Amino acid sequence: MSPSTTNLTATIAIASAFAMSFSIKTAADDAVDISGEVQLRFSSSDAGGAGFTRARTKLIFKGDFGEDLKWKLGVKHTGLDFSDDELKAEEFSITQKFGEGGFLTFGGQKGGFMAETNAPSTKQLTSTRSSVNDFFTTSWGEGIMLGMDTGTYRLTGFVGNGFKQNSGTAVDGWEGDIQLRGEYAISGDLSGCKWLTSLADLENALIVGAGYATEFGTSVEDDRMTLDLHWVTPEWNVLLAYLTRSEELDDTDGIVVQAGKIVAEDWEAFARYESLDSDLYEEATVATVGLSHHIYDGVKITLDLMEVDGSLDSFDVGKSSSGFAGGGVDGEKVFRCQIQYLF
Repeated sequence: MSPSTTNLTATIAIASAFAMSFSIKTAADDAVDISGEVQLRFSSSDAGGAGFTRARTKLIFKGDFGEDLKWKLGVKHTGLDFSDDELKAEEFSITQKFGEGGFLTFGGQKGGFMAETNAPSTKQLTSTRSSVNDFFTTSWGEGIMLGMDTGTYRLTGFVGNGFKQNSGTAVDGWEGDIQLRGEYAISGDLSGCKWLTSLADLENALIVGAGYATEFGTSVEDDRMTLDLHWVTPEWNVLLAYLTRSEELDDTDGIVVQAGKIVAEDWEAFARYESLDSDLYEEATVATVGLSHHIYDGVKITLDLMEVDGSLDSFDVGKSSSGFAGGGVDGEKVFRCQIQYLF
């Protein structure tokens, strides 16, 4: 929905190599787009745990100062999974568009390194992103992105305060990160890369992508690379992704292979295979199968079953918020039922 507000004031503080602040006010006839996301999940593990959780709760506010200058605020409730109860501005950015597809974004945003992270949580194939994504993701960051998006190809470069650092807090010296990504639509256009499911009005699209990310000013080397292929149609979808992470004492490779198929109106069956393999730990794999259904517009139910081979705990990704009561131990099986509400 898009209610009209008479006065919206927001201040953005970006702590990085640059110090900036913005004050935003909208006139009475300006519209602020408000949307929201809630994911309610029940999970049961044969490792001995079961229960309900509110996996995600978000509010998104968007507006503009004209055709080429836009702002976005994403507020997330973080009092989940036994953490402190609070609201957090996960994303707060201003984007200036220029030329034929050029853009410059300041503030809290995704660094853009990998495909699965870039696709919104509302458009994932299973209940949530893979454990491979949890290991490799750079998540949200505070910084500046320069990019070009023509619809056929997209190139982005991001400089920020470091992986998963979107607090905007200054540090001694500058421990930061650089993330680069390129995508090309062999057929169709790049709008399809936002969807990892076919439960939408989609056109055929075949997209290849590659990304690189590194941290600088830190005592430990951390370089990450990815190659991916995404094929989406109104009837089925496929994502193939290879990732590698090189640290000072360890190299880790990750693979994600997932596919979904519309089996009846508003019903999609899916499967995913993922693996993590490093120099220090034994390989761990996760197999997932499931079914999703659009009950109403904006309401989706997802049922899935996961089984672990090896130990995700070695890679520190067996999150209880994803249903792993045993931390992703060898042989653990997890059943999940999730209802997603969007407005």
